[in-house]
Order: sequence, then structure tokens, then C-alpha cells
Amino acid sequence: MRTTKVKRILALMLAAVMLLALAACSKNKGSKLTSIENNIDGLQKVKLEHVYTAKELGIDLDARYGPTMVSDGSTVWIYSYYDDSYSDDDGKYVDKSGTRLYSVDTENGDAKLVKEFENSYSHNEDASVSDSIGYGLFAPAKDGTIWYQKQVSHNDWSDPENPIWENHSYIIHADAEGNELTSIDADELFKDVEYYYINTMIPAEDGSLYLISDESIVSVDSSGAPGKKINIRNSDNEYIGSFTYAGGDKILATRQTYGETGGKNSIVELNMKSGDMREVAEFGDNFYNIMATPDGRILTRNSSGIFEFNASKSEYTEILNWMNSDFNPSRLGNVIAMADGTFIVSEHDLNWENETYYRLSKVSDSDVVEKYVINLGGIYLGDEIADAVIRFNKQNTEFRINFLDYSTYIASGDYNDAITKINNEIIAGNIPDILMMDGLKYNVYASKGLLADLGDYMELDKSFDRSQYIENILNASAFKGNIYSIFPSFYVMTLAAKQSVVGDVPETWTMDDMQRIANEHPGSEVFADMTKENVLNLMCSVTLPEYTDQEKGTCSFNSEEFIKLLEIIKTFPDSIEWDNEMTEEDMEAYQNRYRDGKVLFGLSHISDFNSIRNNRRQYGDDMSHIGFPGKAKSIIMPNYEVAISAKTPLKAACWDFVKYLLSEEFQSKINYGLPVSAKALDTVAQKAIKESEEQYNEEMKYYQPDVVGGANDYRPLEPLTQDDVDAVMDVIKSAGTIYRDSQDILDIISEEAASFFSGQKDARTVADVIQSRVQIYMQTNM
Repeated sequence: MRTTKVKRILALMLAAVMLLALAACSKNKGSKLTSIENNIDGLQKVKLEHVYTAKELGIDLDARYGPTMVSDGSTVWIYSYYDDSYSDDDGKYVDKSGTRLYSVDTENGDAKLVKEFENSYSHNEDASVSDSIGYGLFAPAKDGTIWYQKQVSHNDWSDPENPIWENHSYIIHADAEGNELTSIDADELFKDVEYYYINTMIPAEDGSLYLISDESIVSVDSSGAPGKKINIRNSDNEYIGSFTYAGGDKILATRQTYGETGGKNSIVELNMKSGDMREVAEFGDNFYNIMATPDGRILTRNSSGIFEFNASKSEYTEILNWMNSDFNPSRLGNVIAMADGTFIVSEHDLNWENETYYRLSKVSDSDVVEKYVINLGGIYLGDEIADAVIRFNKQNTEFRINFLDYSTYIASGDYNDAITKINNEIIAGNIPDILMMDGLKYNVYASKGLLADLGDYMELDKSFDRSQYIENILNASAFKGNIYSIFPSFYVMTLAAKQSVVGDVPETWTMDDMQRIANEHPGSEVFADMTKENVLNLMCSVTLPEYTDQEKGTCSFNSEEFIKLLEIIKTFPDSIEWDNEMTEEDMEAYQNRYRDGKVLFGLSHISDFNSIRNNRRQYGDDMSHIGFPGKAKSIIMPNYEVAISAKTPLKAACWDFVKYLLSEEFQSKINYGLPVSAKALDTVAQKAIKESEEQYNEEMKYYQPDVVGGANDYRPLEPLTQDDVDAVMDVIKSAGTIYRDSQDILDIISEEAASFFSGQKDARTVADVIQSRVQIYMQTNM
């Protein structure tokens, strides 16, 4: 315990030193922007590195469900599930589904159907006995033949007391047209284990095949004769995956091991001749997998690009940068390394419904156009922001945004490594032109003059109309009257309850009201399935602005309101014993606990307009968004937050990008959360009404009138109405506080509150100690 406290004190001291340095970096604090201009004096245009150009292959498949690419380095195959099932003239359902295997011409994108592997399914009259056949895991060999897996199942439920479930796996070796050459009983190969799952098949140079399960690797020759078997999992604290063929008898794989002191990632070599497994190198935490090129190099990739890995030196050399090549890394699917140095990749669309295939070829340095670079720094680049960056880069002839991915500095899963790197860069004078604020201390950056006042930009730009946005959301990030960040999309978190349970409470209700409601309903829970620690983290996180003034650097944890909060939290259990043997009646009561008033309050996350329909099913028709006690009835949860550096010389270019995130074009495409544009938000609402009506009409076809009502009611939800939309808008417009990570303060509260919960100190004494400690922290860090 003493070691933990020493580490925390050292961490706070380091943070204080860093923040003092940040303060020293700030200049012209409080100056008013008079124009939005770029100052390129002294700036040098930059030629990007590791750039590839994409040629869309135009591959069109008749099967689009979960397509998977495989290759031997020269030829590419795609296997994909299809479902062409239909109802015949008599209304009988005909199951017509399976897997289609295609060979692909990577020059012109032609996809030739090699063979269709149709699933089969049959059953008796009452479907108590059924048989089925399915296919998967296709792997092409160097000699042009194909390996694939065939699953045969038999189920017999005619005797409920003695049900029969059988599943047999076969590995098929076929010629180039998919005609079967050899069938191998995989059950025999893995007969020493009760259950097995083959996740990877690797054809070797000599014609044999390596079958990899979660526990072992088995080799078979081209005729199906079994060879060497290696156990690859030696304990429950390790996981081996991402296998790739390294030539000869060798396979490389990634290995993650876990222990009390942390974890370790490494690359291991499996020798299928000797049966040995040895570690060859440590492996970076932020890399996804490994793949071998036809010429024997080992590649790996992450959110930044593709890297060549030197195992002897544990070094990574970037060879392809996703953003420099105008590719969104968060929507990439398969990546195949070809023998000629190109890559075949698939990219999902915005809705993840379809994939587009590209051939990526290296652009020579002489052909790369020099541009002024805008550095966008962050720990995570969201899917939609990445699309906006790519759009900007493609359309702008003079400037280009470069993403500085600080997640690459995370070691052993410690998120703070990336934050420390960003702060160190700022201390050294290398603040990015645009910042993704996720994980960063917004109030600190704003108070030290590091961020530009975007309110000035909005005022100076005559093409920008602030009245077109949800005012309280746009202004929520205001710090000392200035707007230093914007968040294009968000969701809202609030408290829901039954109106008949909470009764008439004031618009701004208090902890006294919460305690009164709890006293009026003895035997009911205030929150469901929550311990003291759970409630403390929840309520302190969302009500922290009630007790801290970030602008003034003061706090009020010794207030009566906070003391009452501690007293309510003390009534919650230290732990929860879960009942795994609930009766049917118990389960029904558990599912209806909100509707029946057995639980008084519940969290409501409003990320779309349909949230209110689901809440009504849970609470009943008299559901109310009562909000949190205190001034902040609802909390704004940004999906991402963007700020511009106060020091950037490229003000106009940075603003062009940030302004696009607020444009109707961008706002209308938001997939996750709610847009800040009033027009786009109304469009989302009207679309939700229409879709809910269509969904209701479709589901009513299958409605069974004898379904019991309640939280476990499977009847179709009533369609969304304009009144519902207005109720959700009321919640959105009641939100004025942004949820921000304040883990340091929460840790102080948790540490000191423990002595009150255990009975060692009274609530007022603990509140005074929390007040003193947090005040010192804020004076040092704000």
C-alpha cells in the first residue's frame, strides 16, 4: 500500500513539473484573433514518405457475407458466404446457402467463380432430427490445389432426456477446380482432446498442410497421412495466434503471455520437423499480426501502416503509411502481400455492408508532390475523422494533414505513455497544429493558452453561422468564456425513472430529493446491481462539475450536498452475490424490476432517438428522464473532441478542416451518436420515425398476441412519435456539462471515502480531507 502511495505522489510531482513547463510554453495568452490567415514564412514544404497509390479492382462478387482473401503470393482467392434462400410457390422455405470460391485477376479485378459449395440441411417432420453440411477455411497451395474444411453435423432431440449432438470435421484436398482429391478425418487428428477448433490452415512448400487449433498444430501430407504434432499452448496464461508460414518446416506466430506482474508480447518460431517452439523476438503492443512475404520478409501492421520486422534486432521499418496513401486504417479488412511488392487490400464502406478491393503500388519518391504539412496529433483517430482527413488531403493542392499517432508509444497497455509523449512534445515546442483531445486534460491545455479560441474563428468567418447548431452543445466546451474545442458528434447520459415513483421533483433536484424518494420506497434499490465503489465512481464522475470550478481552480467537497451523496452511497453493498439458480418467477421479477418500481433510478444513454422506446419498455409508459441531481441534469459525452493549437502558423488551413467537421456534408454522414447540427439532428429524428414505423409494420406480421407484457416483452415496440422526438430533444437541450476524465480526483475521493464506508471516520471529516487534498491538486495542476 505504501509503494502505491509513493508512486502516486511521484506521479503528481511529475505532472506538476510538466504542467509548469506547459505554462512556460504558452505565449500571447488572452490575445484576440483579428484574422484567419496562413503564415507560411519560413515553412518548408514536405514530401511524404511510404506512399502507395491505390487502383480499385472493381471486384464484383455474388456472395458478399464475410469475404476472406487468401493468397500464395502470386494468385489471390476470395471465399465468401452466400444466402439465396427463398420460399417456393407453396410457401415452403428453401434453404440455398453456402460458400463460393473465386480466383481473382489482380490486374483487372475479374473474379472467376471456381466452385460453389452449397450447404445442405435436412430434417424430419417435427425437426427433432436434422443433418447439415457446411464449408469454410479455404487455403490455396503452391501447386494450384486447394485445401478446405467441411463440417458435417447430426442432431437428434427426439428424446429430450438423451439428446444427440454430433459434429465432424473433414479437411478436403481438391484440385484447382475444387474437385475432391483426398478427404481427411480431422477428428482423428485431434482425438486426444474433447473439443477442438481449427482456426488456420497453412499449406507448406512440400505439399503438406499445417492444421492449427487453439491447442496444437498437426501436419498432414498431400495424401492425408498425419505427421508431426506440436502443443502450442502450455498454460491458461498465454495465447498464440496470427500464424504465418516462414518457409521449410517453420511457422512464425505471435504469443501473448499474462501474469501477476503484467503481460508480454513476443514472436515465436515453431519447427514442425523437430517439434520445438522458441521465442525469436519481442513484439510491439500496438501491432496487430504478422505475415510473411513470398521472399521471406516478415511484415506486421497497425493503425499507422505496414512495417517490416527485423526479428534479430526487434526493429520495425515502415514501408507503407495508411494515411499518407489516403486509406482509412479503421475500415481495412484483408491485407495480402504479393510477390511483386504490391498489396491487395479490402476496405469496408461507412456502414460496413460492402467491401471494395484495391491493389496498392509504391509511389516513387520523385512522384510524390510536396505540400505544407498540418500535423494532427492524437491517441486515436476515429473512423469518421479519418475519412475527413483523407477528403481534405485529396482535395487540397497546397496543404496536407499528417496524423501523428501517439498510440504507438503505448507500452504494456499503459494509456498514460501516449499522454506523456504528447506533453513532452509540447514542452519541447512541438505542439501539433490540430489536437484530438481524447485523453488529454482539456482545462489544463485551455488555461495554459495552448489552444486557439474557436469562437474567434466562428465570428470572423462570415460563411459560418452559429445559429445552425444546437447552442448548448456547441457552447458546452466554453472555458472562461472562450470555446477551445468542438465535438462534431456526441451522446447524452442522464437518469431515468418512473414518474409515478419519483413524483413531482423540482427542475433542479438535489441529494435530499434522492434520499426522500429512497425513504418513500423501502425495499427498493436506488440503483440496480451496484456496489459502493460502482455508485461512487458513477455519481462522482457525472456530478464532479458540481463540486469543482475548473476555471477558478477551486472545489467544494465539504458542502452539505456532497456529504449527503457520501451518506447515500454508504447504503450500497460492498459486493454483490449473484444468484445463478434463479427460478422462472425470479427471472421475470428481475427483468421487470424497473417497471415494478423495485429499482428507482437507471442510467440512460441517448445516442439515437430510439433510446426512448427501449426505455419505455423497461420502465413503462410513465418513464421520465429525471436527470442527475444538481445543476447538470444531463451529461454530454463527446465521441471525439478537436482543438486547434494557438501557435499554429496555418490557422486558415486548420480552420478549413475543423469547419468541415461542422458542415452539413460531414454532419449528415455521422454514423455514431448525434450530430451537433440542428438540421442534421432533425433529419436523423425524422428518419428514425420513418424507420420505426416500417420496422413495426414488418414485425407485426409475426406478432403473437399471447406474449406476456413487461421488460421481457417480445412484442414489437410502438413506432417512434414526434412527441418522443421532442422528449429526447428536451434531454439534449438540458445538457450543459461535458464528461471529462478526472481520474486523479476520483482516486482521491475513493481513497478517503473508504474510511467513511468502513466506519473509521464520519462523513464530514472525510469530506474535509477530500476538500483539502483536491484543492491542493487543483492548485498544482490547473
